[in-house]
Amino acid sequence: MKGDLEKIREALGRMDKPLLERKNKPMLPDEFMNIHSAKMMDKKTNIRNESQGINRLVKEISEILKVDKKGPTWKNYTDYVNEVVLNGVIKAITTSCAYLDEQINPESIEKHQLAPIFDVKIGLHKNQIMYEPEIQESDKSLTVINCVNSWVRDFVNIANWVSRIGHDNQGDFIVEVRDSFEIKEAFAKVYDSVEWILKETEAFKQGFDSYKYLWDSDPSQIFENFVEEEVTKEIEAYNAMIQQQQAAAAQQDGAQPVAKKPTKTQSENKEEVEEFVYIDPDLIIMSGVRANIPKLILFDEKITHFKTIQQKIAQIQNPVRKGWLKIDVQPLKSALDVKVTSAVNVYTDFLKTQIKQTLGNLKGFNANTNDGIKKNPIDDEHNTELLMSVMKIIAEVRTLDGKTEKIVKRLRDMVNLLKKHSVGLEEDYLNVIDTVYSNYYETKNKVFDLKADILPLQTREAKALQKRLDQFSQQVQNFRTDFLQNLPFSYDDKMDIMAINKCYEQITSYYMDLCKIEEEAKEYNNLEHLFEMEQTNYKVLKDCRADLKLLKIMWDAIAMVTYQYDDWKGKNWKSIKADLLTENNKVLSDQIKKLPREIRNFKGYPVVVEKVKNMQTLLPLISQLHSEFMVDRHWEEIRRITGKEFNEKDPNFNFNDILLLELYKFDTAINEIVDKAQKEAKIDKKIRKIESEWIKQVFEFVDEKEYETKLFQSFDNMIELLDQNSMDLMGMLSQGKYVEFIRPLVEQWRETLKNVDAVITVWLKVQKNWRRLVNIFVKSEDIRSQLPDDTKKFEALDKEFREMMIDCSQNPGVVDSCTPERKEVLDGMLTTLEQCEKALNEYLEDKKKAFPRFYFVSNQALLDILSNGNNPHKVVEYLGDCFDGMKDLEFIKDENTGAKTKSARAMYSKEYEKVDFLSPFVCEGAVETWLSNLEYKMRATLAEILEEARGSAEFWDAGERPRHEWIKGYCAQISLVTTQVVWTEEVNRAFDDLEGGADSAMKEYLKL
Repeated sequence: MKGDLEKIREALGRMDKPLLERKNKPMLPDEFMNIHSAKMMDKKTNIRNESQGINRLVKEISEILKVDKKGPTWKNYTDYVNEVVLNGVIKAITTSCAYLDEQINPESIEKHQLAPIFDVKIGLHKNQIMYEPEIQESDKSLTVINCVNSWVRDFVNIANWVSRIGHDNQGDFIVEVRDSFEIKEAFAKVYDSVEWILKETEAFKQGFDSYKYLWDSDPSQIFENFVEEEVTKEIEAYNAMIQQQQAAAAQQDGAQPVAKKPTKTQSENKEEVEEFVYIDPDLIIMSGVRANIPKLILFDEKITHFKTIQQKIAQIQNPVRKGWLKIDVQPLKSALDVKVTSAVNVYTDFLKTQIKQTLGNLKGFNANTNDGIKKNPIDDEHNTELLMSVMKIIAEVRTLDGKTEKIVKRLRDMVNLLKKHSVGLEEDYLNVIDTVYSNYYETKNKVFDLKADILPLQTREAKALQKRLDQFSQQVQNFRTDFLQNLPFSYDDKMDIMAINKCYEQITSYYMDLCKIEEEAKEYNNLEHLFEMEQTNYKVLKDCRADLKLLKIMWDAIAMVTYQYDDWKGKNWKSIKADLLTENNKVLSDQIKKLPREIRNFKGYPVVVEKVKNMQTLLPLISQLHSEFMVDRHWEEIRRITGKEFNEKDPNFNFNDILLLELYKFDTAINEIVDKAQKEAKIDKKIRKIESEWIKQVFEFVDEKEYETKLFQSFDNMIELLDQNSMDLMGMLSQGKYVEFIRPLVEQWRETLKNVDAVITVWLKVQKNWRRLVNIFVKSEDIRSQLPDDTKKFEALDKEFREMMIDCSQNPGVVDSCTPERKEVLDGMLTTLEQCEKALNEYLEDKKKAFPRFYFVSNQALLDILSNGNNPHKVVEYLGDCFDGMKDLEFIKDENTGAKTKSARAMYSKEYEKVDFLSPFVCEGAVETWLSNLEYKMRATLAEILEEARGSAEFWDAGERPRHEWIKGYCAQISLVTTQVVWTEEVNRAFDDLEGGADSAMKEYLKL
């Protein structure tokens, strides 16, 4: 068995070889993976064969030993062999992982000078920099990381290819492998290297972001922006220079000029502006080309900039080594070079086109001009058509004179710039330019010679033209006058759409007439140009066109407002949503405010503004008139102030009817009416609520068994409501005109609540005093005998009060019960109660004089004591109020009934210390009498006990009754007093001994 185990280990050792194999040169990933897959088939077969060999060895052992395969011994053995195989599998996987990490770890690669594994390319695809194949993991194609993941899966599959022992060769070691710490650690190292290559390749790719503008932007659009911005800037500078020159000329024509030294900035601007060549875009030789372009130095800078970038791209290193990857950068370099070349071509192609087209235009102009001057009008003086044709040619040449030289110079500069940047040209354009310009110069001289020949004819025609011009000027002035008189500059807000459309027709008609006159004016200007006459401005035509444009805008606004308001007119009164219409009208108002300022001079403008403003005033009024608080009396007020009849309840009452009322003229009055309606509604709602609450308000009673009648419960809520409603009514009455419609009802409820307040105030006092006195005058025999007249008064009042309470409980309505008559009755009761209480107070004062300790208790407590004078068990409840130390008495119980008698055997302090009386104390007679006797009994008892305690204190030191035992036999007060007496006597005795010569008397006493 030991030999077989060694064979198993040898088989496992043969598996312990790296599954990954590589050549010592980089390969494309797909090519590498094809070779790897083919080799993995062979290695998988070898591992499976080794596994089967191990299983055969174990099977042979079991057959030789004839063991019980289900027994524990065999099971232990197979578990041991499985453990050995598992360790071998783990060792094989970690070996492959270690080899892979060695091949891709950057430190290992540098240490062993390892060649890259993969060849990858980086290029530009669909305006994105991408690797080929990609580096990052993907499920769409083979990537570099996908290859690594595939290798790792192959390593793990060793656990699938090796079978378990002793389970009919079924099962594998995949679960144990996945849980193995060694394998997890090996994988972590591999993927650390993978993470490094991901970061490195991503950083390398991002290094090209500085060129991103080459593929993210359109070179043609950038060029167009460049031309537009530079030309605009240069033309503005050119215009500024012209204005400065004109201002300087005007100054020289006037007074003595003031010398002003230009600033440095002005000088620099002038120098910069003088370099710009402005060309009129309408020149005949500028057809199909840009007349004004940026300065050529800017073209030079742009082209040079791109050429520099092209050189930088060419200098990019290729290939680049990143760890175990060899990156071919050439595809990206080529793509970037194409992008830069395209950008350069935009500028150079533009210049080439400018050169070709301009030269072509100049050639054509020379040819056409030569053809046009072949016949001399002087030979045919009456041929006006020929004269006009020649004059047109002369005008064209005259227009180009002085400008062609600048254009030709610019063409030469363009050619030189293209040659500077080695741009290929189809012809020798410098020679072509010289030839074409020479032909132009010759042609120009011919034209000017011809011009001198036909000068008499030109003068004759100019005089005839001047007469026609004068007639046309008068025609233009007449048109302007008619224009101002007949066009609709005014507007009536009552106009409907039909009338507005007629105004549009007028505007259109005058527009057509204006276009015809402008065409004539243009023709006459051309003739003036031909005959070198001063051109007429025809400013009135420009004014007409400007006025027509503004007039059209004004009537567009009027039509917009009219259409909108007409759409609203049909809305039913109840369906009008004034808030929404207000927003729409505000939009109209804002649009009218934004109209050109010049329109404000037209008579129609303030009318439409006023119309919109009135609508802006009206719509909030409509919103307010929809208020639920508007009732018939308020609508009647509106009819009165507008002076117009209408029925707001009519189903056909609509927005148009509201417009006819012209409510915006009465906005202040209507706002007051609506405000009044709201406040009146608020008052009405509040008074109705008060009325409803008090009609339902009833007294609540509690059945007092002690008093054998029904009494009022607490009035807190009712009084709070009463106070609040009284304040509300006072506030209503202070509202002035807003309360007039309901003033009588408010006054009525104010008076009613005033009565309720007065009645319940007196009633509560009566009930309170009655409750305090009823037990005294009805149940206290002592009071009844001492105050017989007042008792009779109270008995009569008591009867009347009980009957009143019974009557009120049967009819508990507060308003019905609180009448002025009832207040008179209650006032009488209160007077009687006060008389009884006064007599009672005088009686109580006599009692206090008889037993002064009664001053320590309240009158109510004293009345309770007096009313229970014959019931000492009730009176003792107040002993603590009369005496500072006494709290209660212990009464002797009747032996037969067990009830307490009037005889007391002991007293209790407030700390419930008990002190027995020396003899029973009987609580009989007037209460003030027996309470005085109780006070004497208490003193006598304590004095006798104190004397006894002093006598027994002599035995403290004898040991018969030590002090700590002696204290337990007496109450605290007696013990303290006795102790103080004994201490005082002994100290005095020590002083006497000290005087007698015993110097240590005090020290001796202190020791005791």
